[in-house]
Amino acid sequence: MKPPVIPPDRAFAVDGVVDHRVRAALAEARRIRDAWASAVVDAQLKARGKAADELHAQLAALRGFRDQLSADADRAIRERSLRLAARQVGAHFAADPAAVQAQLDAILTARPDWIAVRVPPGTPIEGLGFEVTIDPALIPGELILTGPGGTVDARLSTRLARLEVP
Repeated sequence: MKPPVIPPDRAFAVDGVVDHRVRAALAEARRIRDAWASAVVDAQLKARGKAADELHAQLAALRGFRDQLSADADRAIRERSLRLAARQVGAHFAADPAAVQAQLDAILTARPDWIAVRVPPGTPIEGLGFEVTIDPALIPGELILTGPGGTVDARLSTRLARLEVP
């Protein structure tokens, strides 16, 4: 047989009447317990809020790093693609000198007032009728024209840079 369980608020009853001091002490104990529980919950919420703020800051930093990495990768891919295209175009013009001559003829037909042209070594330059300078800095397919209206930079790097997306 189990012993009888006496409720705490009746533990100090005398002739069935609870002492008012005991009741007040129990009420104060409940108030302290509830205040302590509330303080614990507030501290936990504050700690979680601080942790969440730190996580948001770290996430923002990671997003910035990801965006910078993506931009760097895009720029590297564009640069390498343009260099590859320049190499391919240069190889085409080096393999086909008639293509260079056709390019010069088309430019001179459109603008016969050009007075000087810089071309890469190995470019066929016979019979052009104006000053021609061999420029070793140019690759096959490139040229720079000078005339009364200014200068036309027809280097592959200049033409391909126009294709580059910022």
